[in-house]
Amino acid sequence: MSSTVISCVVDRQPKFYLQALNWMTSLRPLLDPSTRLEIYHVGPVPDWFSAVADEFGARISQIEPFGSGPAVYCNKLQQLEPLTKLEADTFILSDLDIVFLSSPTKWAVSNNVRAKIVDGPNPPEPMIEALLKRAGFSSETIDCAPDFKLDRRTNRLNCNGGLYVVTKDHLRQLYRPWRKWARFCLAEELLGKASFHADQLGFMLAMIELKLPFDPLPAEANFPVQFGHERYCGRVVGDISALHYHNRIDRNGFLLRTGAAAVDKYIDSANRMLSAPCLAGVRSDEWDMATLSAIPVRANGGIGNAFRVANRGLAAVRSKLGAATWESLKGLRAAERRKMRRNMFHRFLAAGKHSVAAIQNAVSTGSAKLRET
Repeated sequence: MSSTVISCVVDRQPKFYLQALNWMTSLRPLLDPSTRLEIYHVGPVPDWFSAVADEFGARISQIEPFGSGPAVYCNKLQQLEPLTKLEADTFILSDLDIVFLSSPTKWAVSNNVRAKIVDGPNPPEPMIEALLKRAGFSSETIDCAPDFKLDRRTNRLNCNGGLYVVTKDHLRQLYRPWRKWARFCLAEELLGKASFHADQLGFMLAMIELKLPFDPLPAEANFPVQFGHERYCGRVVGDISALHYHNRIDRNGFLLRTGAAAVDKYIDSANRMLSAPCLAGVRSDEWDMATLSAIPVRANGGIGNAFRVANRGLAAVRSKLGAATWESLKGLRAAERRKMRRNMFHRFLAAGKHSVAAIQNAVSTGSAKLRET
């Protein structure tokens, strides 16, 4: 039986932890014994998150950031080298902001590298053309229509970075050129603000250089749901396998509807799955992944045991602050309370940067700095 690794990268920000919970929740019931989850965390892994990943059967490893500024969007490339050292036949590299409705392993049907073409002309056609010339690939054509902008054109290998399917051999060939070309794109002034696409453009240039066989994924394999309903009008929507939601979730992690019935039925299905009873307490108004507050522990264990670890950490913070300081937060609006708890939690994570007395004083005086998101 062939084996598969499905991987993602988690940055240390509150929204990414919530996305990770969605990602693991959607994949867990779809896995078979030949498939495993690998999560790569940028920087030190919090104990509570390690425990949560363990409950979901995912292995978690630490990686360093690719760089700063626009380079943070290339952090996903830091998983490439460690993945090449794992034993598996197929690797599925996934963005974190994807909810799966069926197993992505079904797309591993050939030995070709697979990904979905970009949703829109990102970057625009003139910029792509100039980049190809600067990279020495001026003979490359720009004659493929993006999935959701059929009147525009791009290169056939300019793919959305949400989902890649590669064999072990192709991954080992790809990872160095991919990183090399991503750095090339980051250094190219002609890209301007579009340099945050360096990861996907690096893939395009590496594939052109290596001439690896390519088989595009259908839109349903990595379906975007960030558009308004008008973008889906007249489109025949097939059986969607994965929803790429970007920032289109509410504060509890549920996907927002598009207004297009053909798409929203899949979003509703995803939200029902994310509403599993074992996660009901997590999806509460007080939920805040950064502060780990208001996470109930289920009496019958399971995933609740992982959250128990998180609650112990929060209890330690509360104990150090003192009851008076913690109680003073109750007078704040819920949103403001979450902001302040988040900041307090991160200040304790950054050992030595802020003393307990400084935090207590900031809370009592309503310091604007403490209220930063």
